[in-house]
Amino acid sequence: MASFKSADIHDFATDVVPMKHRRWHWLSIGNVLIGVATAMFFMAWGGELTNKFGGLTTILSMIIGTIIIGGAGFLFALLGSRYGLSSNLLSREIYGRYGSAIATFIYAFNYVMFFAFEGAIMIAAIRLFLPGIPPWAIYFAFTVVMILLAVYGMKLMARFMWLTLPIYILGVILLFTLHPKLGTLSLAGWAGAGPGFNMAALGGAVATVFALITMSTQGADYGRMLKPGHIRIGSLALGFGVMFVTFCLVTLLGSYIGASLGHTNPGKYFVATLGGLGLFVVLITQIRINIVNMYTGSLAYSNTLGMAGVQDRALIRPMAAAVVAVAGVLLIALGIFTHLLEVLTIEGLFIMAWGASVISYYWLTGRPAAKTPEIDPNRLRGFEPIGMITLVISLVVSIPLELHVLGPDLSVLAPFINIVLALGLPVFLYRCLPACRTTAIETIGAAS
Repeated sequence: MASFKSADIHDFATDVVPMKHRRWHWLSIGNVLIGVATAMFFMAWGGELTNKFGGLTTILSMIIGTIIIGGAGFLFALLGSRYGLSSNLLSREIYGRYGSAIATFIYAFNYVMFFAFEGAIMIAAIRLFLPGIPPWAIYFAFTVVMILLAVYGMKLMARFMWLTLPIYILGVILLFTLHPKLGTLSLAGWAGAGPGFNMAALGGAVATVFALITMSTQGADYGRMLKPGHIRIGSLALGFGVMFVTFCLVTLLGSYIGASLGHTNPGKYFVATLGGLGLFVVLITQIRINIVNMYTGSLAYSNTLGMAGVQDRALIRPMAAAVVAVAGVLLIALGIFTHLLEVLTIEGLFIMAWGASVISYYWLTGRPAAKTPEIDPNRLRGFEPIGMITLVISLVVSIPLELHVLGPDLSVLAPFINIVLALGLPVFLYRCLPACRTTAIETIGAAS
């Protein structure tokens, strides 16, 4: 571990990435994010969507999700690689020094929840095979291992992802080779599985997919490390490429397996088919996704800790990583999953509004592209109006719809209305109400 420099440890979580550190090949960064796609969650999710909405609906919703969320990821990757900033730092100019800290704190909780969800799958598999180990010992070991793997940043993460990807691929190949039912279902039989196709079901499935728009912000979080010559192809890979693998390959693979076997839990069918090797594949896969969850969550919480007064650059991201790990394990121990669906629904609407408002601000308002985003807290208001007004209005309108206040039929419109408001309001506020613009930009503009 001594060979890793402090720059690799904090990975410029609260700073612009210097040009000399933007040296990563797009394939290496893309492979890190493929660690997200290979999570067992997506295979299980594909099967559940097929059971609820039908095979054809699931296929179409994955194509739409690839285009929409992939497009958002592409735009975030372009921003991150252009300015050398994570999505959290990009939000400072539009949300303000305190507004961005609060917003990214809530945003990062999404990664804590997924860290807990994926960790629970792995811990349950361990306890199934080794029931004599007390839960607290597994929680402790899990926390320590994840912090050690994630705290050293991109360098160790990239190495680990390259080494473990063949294990996942081999596991999938063996699953299809050894399970007698897999491969017998025709494509027509898969498309016709579950409920029949209708537009209401498609709208519901797409709304569910939109809740994962948080994956688009990873384009900036990782794209900021791209080599200058790799920005265009790297942004395409981190946006559309990663989403294609996630939705159109892994999720639809889970959909096909679920339709073929009649159940959707990857932990069960991998272990039932491959035995101890299946357990090993599950463990490696869950570690892969949770390294990314912890790394991305720690970047966001670094912003919050920075606003809280923690200034030691070598210490701030390890502290943030520890927050993600400890909070995630607490959620597992407290059984948060009894309320997971409700929490994820509201969290999804928040992230949609937050991510869409940042995209709109930098791409649609006419803000000078040559101006580097302001991240100095001393040059920003505590709460910048454009971001805060957009976020509040988007949530005030969409959350009641999602909670069926106006009836269940309108709930499917909640994510679409949320995104439209989050994209449109920054344009209106920036162009029609100049007083809402970030003070740092106005000061610079006046000086020039």
